[in-house]
Order: sequence, then C-alpha cells, then structure tokens
Amino acid sequence: MNLSHSKLTLLFALGLLAALPGCSASVSAGAEVQPATAKSSRTEPIWVRCTDGFKPTGLLENDIKRLGRDCAESLNMGPITPVIKASQSEQQPADVYTFYVPRAGDCFRVVSIGDSHIEDLDLLLRTPDGEPVAGDLTHDKFPVLPPYGPLCLDEPGLYLLEVSVFKGSGRYAVQVWGGEPAGQEPQPR
Repeated sequence: MNLSHSKLTLLFALGLLAALPGCSASVSAGAEVQPATAKSSRTEPIWVRCTDGFKPTGLLENDIKRLGRDCAESLNMGPITPVIKASQSEQQPADVYTFYVPRAGDCFRVVSIGDSHIEDLDLLLRTPDGEPVAGDLTHDKFPVLPPYGPLCLDEPGLYLLEVSVFKGSGRYAVQVWGGEPAGQEPQPR
C-alpha cells in the first residue's frame, strides 16, 4: 500500500485519537480530508496562537526561551526540565526523554525547536504505560505540544517524550514546562 505523507499523517492522528479514552476514529485509504475552517484569533485564549509569527533566529537557546515564554509562561507555567539539546537525522530513531508527573491534574506543555538544517521536528508524548497521549502533526521545525493549550494529565508517573526529526538533520532543543491547572483566560505577564 503506497500512502501519501498527508494520508499517513491523518492515519497517525486518528491512531492517537483512538488511543484516548472515549474517542474512536476510522478512515478509509481513499478518504478525502478537508481542512478545518480557521477561527478568529480574537476569541481564542492567548496561548492558542503562540507560534503565529514566530521566526527562529538560529540561536537554539534564545529561540527555546522565547517559545517557552510565549507558549507556556503565559499559562503561569515554569520549566520543569532543563533545556535538552541533541543532534539527530531523519534516518535515526527517535530520542526518548522522561519527566515525572507528581500528581493527577497537573498541566504541561512541551516546546521545541530545530536548527536551520531541520525542516520537520516531531514530538510524541506517552503515558507511563507507553500509550500515546499527544502528538505533533505540524510540518515545521518548532512544534509545541499540545499545539492549542495545556495538557492536564489524569495520572501521576514517569512520562515518555519522543523527539524525532522527520525531515532534515541537525541540532534541536526541547523543554517541558508545567504547573497546576490553568484558568480559562490566563493573564499575560
């Protein structure tokens, strides 16, 4: 079976959705996918469009700090891991990192960025049992997980974060931010 990249991405996304409690999904190989209608950013919380207009400078340390500030600090979160820097190519397997969730209900966000030689960097978060919780479906070098707000986890434990280069080869930086459950409309700092 020869599937296009977009159909493989859709199948991956549906697999992630089907793995979540209360969700199910299916697709046929010939199904046409229509893009969702964009919503006005005026009615969305400030963290939803945190990467809009983001332009990487090429300085991983500075870029990861900006993403953290714009996409996690705005949710009153703080860094819970150091900035992790590594190198990878698309031919190599995903790098796997762990972070500990001390109690149910805590919320998290993962920010990451690849250097100018990485075109598509991907993230996948797994539960302590290895089940997928959230994944990146964008085709860029600076994925934020989840892309549209905080992820509040139902069970404590050691979570697995997979970082993989889908296209390109180079250095990347990744950091996990966390905090207690955020309100509906966090205030900018």
